[in-house]
Amino acid sequence: MEELAKPAIAAVKKKSVSFTPERFTKIYYNWMENIKDWCI
Repeated sequence: MEELAKPAIAAVKKKSVSFTPERFTKIYYNWMENIKDWCI
């Protein structure tokens, strides 16, 4: 999963992708930088 997260994080840092409201950017980084397995 990390190999998919790295380019996604980079896109947000380059401002290619943005979130509205802006406060969701912090939540996104938290999710993407701390990926955990899901029990489904």
